Order: sequence, then structure tokens, then C-alpha cells
Amino acid sequence: MALVNLPLRWVFLIPIILLEIESIFPTILVESLEPPPEISRVLISTDADVIPWPPTPWKPLAVQKLTGHYNSTGRPYTAYLAVLEDLSKFHFGLIPNGCANRHTTLDSAKQLGCTYATNAGFFSFTPSTCEGTIIIDSNVIQPPTPSTSSSCIFGLTADGHTVTGFVDVSDYPQYNFTQLLSGRGWLVRGGVGYVNKSSDLSPSSSFVTEKAPRTAIAVRQDGTLLLLVVDGIEVTNQGPDLYEMAELLVAVGAYEAMNLDGGGSTTAVYHNQVFNVPTCQDTPTPICQRNVTTITCIKE
Repeated sequence: MALVNLPLRWVFLIPIILLEIESIFPTILVESLEPPPEISRVLISTDADVIPWPPTPWKPLAVQKLTGHYNSTGRPYTAYLAVLEDLSKFHFGLIPNGCANRHTTLDSAKQLGCTYATNAGFFSFTPSTCEGTIIIDSNVIQPPTPSTSSSCIFGLTADGHTVTGFVDVSDYPQYNFTQLLSGRGWLVRGGVGYVNKSSDLSPSSSFVTEKAPRTAIAVRQDGTLLLLVVDGIEVTNQGPDLYEMAELLVAVGAYEAMNLDGGGSTTAVYHNQVFNVPTCQDTPTPICQRNVTTITCIKE
């Protein structure tokens, strides 16, 4: 259910109504990397880390391709990293009616004027809907509810901080979020891997252990924002599992990190060109982009 351009102060009147509606019309989610069925969505207490943005002067956006091997497994990786110090240039993006009518990351990036973009939030295929909480430029596109409070979030606040973790619906007003998106998995906390402790993950589930393309958003301890995309092919077990993804995030300096949608959705776009090797059908060929909903968007 998408609610477009609601003022943030209205959103906290809505969860009870939405919860009643959801009990009558349950939603079936089908995602590119499905969460394990044993993870239940329950109301939790706020458990989140807050980091201030980097102090000025800010360096310009830096983008690079990385290759190497995971220290823990010796498996190879090809990754794409964007590093941004001026977080005022970062937005989550969704084109009009973009939850119901999905587009490629490239199409969305062009329409929204993004210098650099990646795929972002989880979604269902049929019918096409966005999953979780979405706040873009202080507008509540999809509000938090008790059922979505158990998903990890990454957000930016009006007073210049990033927030990573789990936020109860009742605590949203104190943060004054300008950008926020639900993900699935708090991958790095305090500079170390957190996959085994993230309450929205089951450590041994296929969602965690599957080798696949991955996308994540992170911040360094000084507040610098990171966007990390890693190539892979699901059917041939290429790409990182979430433990390897967390390891690579720590290696590039992540202090806090959240997992975004991955698999065939994983795409990076730089200067209106696809920057990675997306596999929209989870197979070696064709090389293609999947239609997605939300994106990350850096506007230089």
C-alpha cells in the first residue's frame, strides 16, 4: 500500500488503521531473495545506532571497481563502491507510481537525475508493491507499521545524522527522518560483522547463505556514506553470501551497514551507464536489468 507525500507528522496516526486492513487483506510477498519463513515480524523495541555526518570540507563523490578474494573463504569478488562525504546529496528514489509500475535502476536514475544509483528496497512481484517503510525528502511514501518495525532500517535525519538498526513506530518522531528505507539484515555494527545477531535474519537460512549478487548501504565511523554492489549469478552460486558481504563491507571501512535487495535486482548505475554486470534472470545470460521499485540516488 503506497501513501504518497504524507507529511511526517501525520504518519503516526496511520499504523493502527493499516494493521486492521492488513488483517483483512494479507499481502503475499515474492522477492528476488526471499526471507526465511521462520523469521516472524513482531513489534520490537528501538535498537539503533546514530552517527553524525562528516564535517566539512567534503571530498567529491568517488566511485571505483574492486576485485579481490574474501579472506575467510578465498572466493573471488567483483564489486563496485561509491563513497560520499556530503550526505545532503544522497536520496532514496522512487519515480511516480513506482511501487506499482516498476522500472530499471537505469531508467529511474535518469528520471530522477542521479549521478550514481543502485537498486534499493525489497518488493513483491505480483502484484507489484514496495515492502517496508519509505521516506523520501521528508515525504512519507509508505509509513512504518508495527509489522515493519522488525525490519532493519537505514535513514538520514534533518539534523545531519544517519540511523541504522531497528526503530519502533512510536519512536519515529524523535528522529525527524528526511530519508529512510527498510532493508533486510543489519550486516555490520560497530565495525564488525553482525549477521548472526541481526534480529531480522536467521543465520543458517538460505537467504543468508545463498551465493548471489548483493547490494548494501553503509556508513564509516566518520559518517561517510558507502554504497556497495557485488556481482554474482544465483544459479551458478557466484556472488557473496551475507557473511562474505559483511566481511567486504568491513574491509572497505563500513562501521554500520544494512542489506538491500539483491539477486537479479542488483544493479549499479554511474553517469547514465550500467556500471556492474546485472543478471536479471539469475542466470549467466542475458546480462540485463530487473525492473525494481526504490533506488539509492546520489545527485552531484
